[in-house]
Amino acid sequence: VSCIINGVVDSAVLELQEDNDCLIILTVGNNTYSSGAEHFWGALTELRKQLEEHNIKLLCQGCCMNVYPSPMILDMGDARKAYKMKLGYPAKMEDLVFIFDPCDPEDYASIEEQDRFYDEWKRTRKILEEPNDSAKADANLKDEYETKKNWFQFWKHK
Repeated sequence: VSCIINGVVDSAVLELQEDNDCLIILTVGNNTYSSGAEHFWGALTELRKQLEEHNIKLLCQGCCMNVYPSPMILDMGDARKAYKMKLGYPAKMEDLVFIFDPCDPEDYASIEEQDRFYDEWKRTRKILEEPNDSAKADANLKDEYETKKNWFQFWKHK
């Protein structure tokens, strides 16, 4: 995995272990950082807190501003995947990414920036609809209207 140390991109070794807890061990040069938690997202967040204190930025998907796991991912598994979200749109299965896959340096965000984006996404996720979803919604409403209209006409004549 790559990381940025004092503004310079360098390589590091990332090791994942899973026993009772999920453990992440990162070796950067001669330094080793580790963190464990109930799931890998929590372990990654704790590891990032340590790294931010040493001006080290881990370049993986879990450190991108618009990547965050759903509450169900956190409750139901080891949280190795999270959603790559877009403001105004709900998260979809095809938006899932492996949190330890690499990311570009310009995609990195601090924990605070990531949390702010997630809060904003929660506020806006239902505002916009994908064009295909809008057409489906219109068709569903029309079908529902026709069904109710037919039902009312049936009972009106009885």
